[in-house]
Amino acid sequence: MTNLKELRNKIDKIDKTIMLAIKARFELVQKVADFKNQNSLPIEDNNRVLEVLNSRLALAEKLDLEPELIKTIFKEIIEACTNYQKIILNQK
Repeated sequence: MTNLKELRNKIDKIDKTIMLAIKARFELVQKVADFKNQNSLPIEDNNRVLEVLNSRLALAEKLDLEPELIKTIFKEIIEACTNYQKIILNQK
């Protein structure tokens, strides 16, 4: 039987994977911000936000995850990425 420490170690590994994915996402967000800046596009794109949220909710249902939880998580991620783009563009 698996003990608590082993379970927590597995969670720690998953957390590291999540953080690496977030890092990769922010690296891409920086490229998106540069593209938007070079092409005079607005940082916020409500259509894209809806597209992302809807696709993540659909995936959540397929993966048997709680859709409202996934919606909350991705709203936070999107807000953080939008704020990061604003920071990047204000530094230029």
